Amino acid sequence: MKLSTSLFVFLFGISLLFTQCKSEGGSATASNALSISGTVKNVPQANSIIFLEKIMAQQNIAIANQPISADGSFAFSVPSDAGGELYRLRANNKTVFVSTEDNSKDIKLAIDLGGQRGAKYTVEGSAASQAMQQLYDKILSLQVNANSFKQAIETGKYPYSMAYLTNKYLMGTAATLPIHNLAIAKLKAAQPDHPFIGVYQQYVSNKSKSMTARSGGGKNTVQVGQTAPDITLPNPEGKMMKLSELKGKVVVVDFWASWCGPCRKFGNPKLVELNKKYGNKDFAIFNVALERGRDNKRWVDAIKKDGLTWPHQVVDRNRQFSPVYGASRIPRIYLIDKEGKIAAINPRGQALEDKIKELLKA
Repeated sequence: MKLSTSLFVFLFGISLLFTQCKSEGGSATASNALSISGTVKNVPQANSIIFLEKIMAQQNIAIANQPISADGSFAFSVPSDAGGELYRLRANNKTVFVSTEDNSKDIKLAIDLGGQRGAKYTVEGSAASQAMQQLYDKILSLQVNANSFKQAIETGKYPYSMAYLTNKYLMGTAATLPIHNLAIAKLKAAQPDHPFIGVYQQYVSNKSKSMTARSGGGKNTVQVGQTAPDITLPNPEGKMMKLSELKGKVVVVDFWASWCGPCRKFGNPKLVELNKKYGNKDFAIFNVALERGRDNKRWVDAIKKDGLTWPHQVVDRNRQFSPVYGASRIPRIYLIDKEGKIAAINPRGQALEDKIKELLKA
C-alpha cells in the first residue's frame, strides 16, 4: 500500500515536530542541572560517605549522598532552577561550602580531609564558592577576626554567601553587631525578599536583648517567686515542646550547649544523677540548648554521649528565651515549683538537691 504525497508530508511533519520537542526538553533539563564533582583525599576509611545538603534559611535539607569511590572521586548532579543557592558537602564530619550566587553550574572540588580543624579544599568553576572557601579557610586556621568578616562583606560580590558565613561564625557582641547589620544591609540591597534576612535580623535582635540583660538593664530577667516565663522550642525532631506542659511537677530548667565544656563536664553528670534519683511523675528536667549554626548533629551527639535520656530536649538557636531568663552565661539552672513559679536561680551541688527534696514534699 502506497502513501499519498500529502499524507507522507503530514506524517513527516508530525515526526519532525516530536523530535524537535524532545530535543529541546533534553537541553533544558541539562541546562538546569548543577554539577558538583571532585576528589577527596585522606579519607579515613573505606566506604566513607559524602553528603550533599542544601542550606536553607531555617535548616539544611539533605539532597543526596554517595560512597566515595576507591580513587576518591564523587559526582552529584541536582536540579538548580535558580542561582544564589548555598550548599554544603560533609564527609567524616568535615564541611565544604559551595555557592551558586554567581550562577555557576559546573563546580569542581579538591578536598583534603587530613586537617585537624576541618577540610582543606580548592574550588574551580565558581568564583562565589572560591570567596566562601577563602573566608572559611581563615576561620579554620584561626586567622580570622571581626575585620576579616567586615572586609569580606564590603569587598565581596556575593552578599548571601558572606552573610551566611558571618552569621554562622562571627560571635555576636557589642563590637561585632555593626558588622552583622552591615551583612544584612548588603543582602537586603541585593535581594530585598531573601528569606535569610528575617532569620539574620532575629539573631541580631536576640543578641541585643541578651547584651542588655547581661549588663543589668534588661527588664525581662526572672526573679524568685514569679511565674516562670513559658518556653516553646523545637526538639531534635522539630516537634515543639512547652515548659508549661510540665506544670504540676518540680522542674529543673537547664540552659546549656554542646560546645560548653563546664556544661558537659560538670552540669550534665549532675542532671543524670538527679534524673536517676527523682525522675518520676513529680520531677522533670527541661534542657534548653544554646546551639550555634543550623545543624543539630553536634547537639544530638552530645545528648546521646552525655546520657540525657529524658524527653524534654529543646534548642534556642536564635536566643529567643535565654535573654528572658537572663541566661547569658552557661550552665545556668532555674528550679521551678509545682505551681510553675521560680523557686531558685542557679542553685548548685547539694543546695540544688536539697531544694528539689523540699519542693517534692510540698
